[in-house]
Amino acid sequence: MKYKAKIISENPDIEEEVRIEIEGIELLCFVEEYKCPIEIGKLYDIELDIVIFDDLEIEKSDLKIKELVQQGDSFSYYIHGIFYPADQIIDAGIDIDLENEDFSDFWYLEKQFVKMRVDRINVNILEESND
Repeated sequence: MKYKAKIISENPDIEEEVRIEIEGIELLCFVEEYKCPIEIGKLYDIELDIVIFDDLEIEKSDLKIKELVQQGDSFSYYIHGIFYPADQIIDAGIDIDLENEDFSDFWYLEKQFVKMRVDRINVNILEESND
């Protein structure tokens, strides 16, 4: 899914690590591809993909919140939000695209608050934004 993101920081020790901000939400991401050079503080068009190393697990959440919570200093996140299987997204304050995942076992959670763990969020930095 495409977004506009501000580059907050890069890790000088880990080339693939970048902190971005999308609509006020900060994320630590793993860079899959730089299609252009980047500068801290500038806005870029990007694509995000979630990565799950094991089986996809989505569970109903008693928390009625939309957020992405980083697990320690890792790339791993808990995603809390509303699940829309027909649109293949979780609304977590920003839409998290699930198009590469098989969620056929989770239709019973449609339009409910859910929690899902992802091992990392990958980013492709496409180009500097004109906005």
